Amino acid sequence: MNLVQWSPRALKDYENNISYLLLEWSEKEADAFTQKATQIIKNISTTPDMYPVLEGADTLVRKAVIVKQISLIYTHENNTVLLLNFWNSYQDPDLLKQLLEIG
Repeated sequence: MNLVQWSPRALKDYENNISYLLLEWSEKEADAFTQKATQIIKNISTTPDMYPVLEGADTLVRKAVIVKQISLIYTHENNTVLLLNFWNSYQDPDLLKQLLEIG
């Protein structure tokens, strides 16, 4: 099992997504999101290569879709998984490239 670390940005994004779901949707949707995210993080900790490489990214940067609109962007190296960002697909894709310094 790999060590999982959260970047400050990933933690902030995660909390912001939950807050948004609670405000605009319901506790049910927020709970479903947290359960899916938890399961995906567990999957990543055991098999970090199971999700595809982020298009245009370094081979260590991967993307796991949590829900249609939100993906987890992460990297792994030396038995450590670093959660980088919870990306909302409605955001400008160029911003993601800038955040991750890719492409």
